Amino acid sequence: MKLLLRLKFLGTDFCGWQYQPNARTVQGTLTAAAREVFGTDCRITGCSRTDSGVHANDFAATLELPFADVRTDPGGVCHAAAPGSLRDGGFAGRG
Repeated sequence: MKLLLRLKFLGTDFCGWQYQPNARTVQGTLTAAAREVFGTDCRITGCSRTDSGVHANDFAATLELPFADVRTDPGGVCHAAAPGSLRDGGFAGRG
């Protein structure tokens, strides 16, 4: 199942969007939080990449889960990831 996430984030504490093995990134942080919230590996793909320190007010990303039944609020991923830096800008739907 793919879920569309609309995100807002302060990029000050991140080294950009795209996962990097030795740096804190938005994608890496969300992926780890999704694993914690849903109890399984998830794929998160962003609409674009950002540089280190860049903020986003309306960033779209897909959260791909290996199952179709979602009983957990996907917005909780942002809170689990970084409550002060990431916000759910509006959970947009399921597909």
